[in-house]
Amino acid sequence: MKKRYVIFEELIDSLYSTVKLLSNYYSTPRQYGTQHKIRVAEAHIINRIGKSDNVTAKIISDKTNRTKAAVSQMLEKLELKGLIYRITDPKDSRRKLLRLTEAGKIVYEFHEKLDTAEYTSILNILSQYNEDDLQTFITMNNDIRNAIAKTIDYM
Repeated sequence: MKKRYVIFEELIDSLYSTVKLLSNYYSTPRQYGTQHKIRVAEAHIINRIGKSDNVTAKIISDKTNRTKAAVSQMLEKLELKGLIYRITDPKDSRRKLLRLTEAGKIVYEFHEKLDTAEYTSILNILSQYNEDDLQTFITMNNDIRNAIAKTIDYM
C-alpha cells in the first residue's frame, strides 16, 4: 500500500506540473496567422465556430465548461478584433449564430495546422503506448478530476 501511495504522489506531482505548463501556454497571447494576438482559449472558440454552421454562445459555454458570461466576454473580444460576427438564426430569430470573418478563417486554418502538428509530435513521443493505454490514462485523469471536484465542493 505504501508503494502505491508514493507512486500516486508522483502521479499528482506530474499532473500538477503539466497543469502549470498548460496554464502558462493557455494564458500567453499568440498570433495565429494574423496581426491579432489571442489566447489559446479564444483560438479554440474560433475552431468551434469554424467547424459548424450552428454554433451559439450557449453551445460554446456548454462544450467548454465556461460560464455564459465568460464566453460572452471572449466573443466580444473576438468580435472587436474582427475575427467573428453574429447573425440571426433564420430558423429562430431569438438565437444568434456565430460566424468567422475572413481574418477569423485565417486564424482557424492556422490553429488547425498548428494543433495537427503539435498533436502528431506528442503522439510520436507516446508511440510506445497503445490506444488502450491512452484510454486508461483518460479514465484515470477523469477519476482524479472528479475526486478533486468533490473535494472542492465540500470546502
